[in-house]
Amino acid sequence: MLFVRATKLVGYLTGNTPRPTVGNDEKWLCENALVMSWLLNSIKPTLSPQYMMMDSTKDVWEAIAQQFSQENNYAQACEISKQAREMRQGELSLATYYSTLTHLW
Repeated sequence: MLFVRATKLVGYLTGNTPRPTVGNDEKWLCENALVMSWLLNSIKPTLSPQYMMMDSTKDVWEAIAQQFSQENNYAQACEISKQAREMRQGELSLATYYSTLTHLW
């Protein structure tokens, strides 16, 4: 998201840059394809084929968000809580240990 914002193309993810209905939409098609390729390249290759045939980056973004939503995911919350309880510094530096533990919480 940081990279997409930096290139001022986040509207393709959010839908705020809709496909033009009149005139040449070549620029929109190119930029949409560019952002979609970034998005698809940022996920595991085994997951990307199911999204490749979608028409827009916004469609891909929403499908991924729905599939991997963190809302009401009690099993994952339980697993993260368990990881945090079992976390030990061991050979980790204090900064790495603290960062990892903070991320889990």
